[in-house]
Amino acid sequence: MLLFGYTALLFFACYKFLPESLPREKRQEFSPEFLWSSYLKVFKSPLFHLKAGTIAFNFGGLFLYISSAPVFITQHLKLRSDQFGWQFIPSVAGIFLGALMANRLAGKISVWKQVSIGFCFLIGASLFNVIFNFLSEPVLFWSVMPLFFLHIWHVFDRTWSDPARFRFVSNNQRNRSIFLNSENYLAVKGHRRHCCPSA
Repeated sequence: MLLFGYTALLFFACYKFLPESLPREKRQEFSPEFLWSSYLKVFKSPLFHLKAGTIAFNFGGLFLYISSAPVFITQHLKLRSDQFGWQFIPSVAGIFLGALMANRLAGKISVWKQVSIGFCFLIGASLFNVIFNFLSEPVLFWSVMPLFFLHIWHVFDRTWSDPARFRFVSNNQRNRSIFLNSENYLAVKGHRRHCCPSA
């Protein structure tokens, strides 16, 4: 009930006090037909599915580790129920370091170079993880160390795919607010001036 009240209050505040940033001549009226045709056009694009799929599979891997944490920590690594930090601290540290690196590299090297760096982390950590677990029993440090590097890729992935999807939807719909949720907007805002200044 508290969450519902907060959501309703937030909705009212946004509706009442948040100014519309799109110029009046470029605004679209709220039309179900327009929304349907716009979504249909976006979802028919293979390029959009490739870029959105990058995010989807990335999050899938992240939440697979999260959902399997009780088994991974207590059964495979033989740790206690108060030692989940061995999994989550490297993961969160990787996300923070990846965000810091992406922020420092934005505008200094090309987006595709950033993507290449991210894929190097992803492929290297994944190969090490598979080979190590194929040859050895799960052990502390070596079994959790790849998580740190996998989650660095998590941020580099957003650096590329979010602005790319943002630009794609913008070019096809004009009304950007239809597609972007708040998380995507924040990710785009930090890199838009470097990655896609025309957006």
